[in-house]
Amino acid sequence: MLPGRREAVDVYRRHRPGENDAQIVMAAQSDEGFRQRAIRLAEKHAANGGTSHMYWFTWPTPAFGGVLGSCHAVDIPFTFDNLDAAGISMFTGDAPERAILARDVSSQLVSFATDGTLDWPHFCLARRATRVFDIEPAILHDPEPEIYNGEFCGLGYILEAILGTHLN
Repeated sequence: MLPGRREAVDVYRRHRPGENDAQIVMAAQSDEGFRQRAIRLAEKHAANGGTSHMYWFTWPTPAFGGVLGSCHAVDIPFTFDNLDAAGISMFTGDAPERAILARDVSSQLVSFATDGTLDWPHFCLARRATRVFDIEPAILHDPEPEIYNGEFCGLGYILEAILGTHLN
């Protein structure tokens, strides 16, 4: 195993206590494919005088035994508040708290589309404000910098550490 691989998994485990190997891999995959790229885009936009707002949908779907966690695209039915659409509960489960979260997400995005307002500050390089959408909403400043800014930001690192082999 190359140096740093085990440390990468350790960082994920610190930020996601209780998650199993499959959930850690899913988190790393989402971070590498989507979250880190969104952060880089917001950084460049802010550095060039633009105004961006970052959000992080962290609600973990209980579907499929919870292995997907808060995977890419699980936020879509919440964004459009269409949890009653055919087939959605297969992906999100049917817990009643979903409706509260869907109202929160969709009302924020409707407000932004209507008049450009949101209930959290814009992203800037100093504060890095990020709105967390979950059952317990929050505004975090610079969430999980070790993950998005570490030298081991990569799914390959996580897989190598968990599988115990070098991937080519």
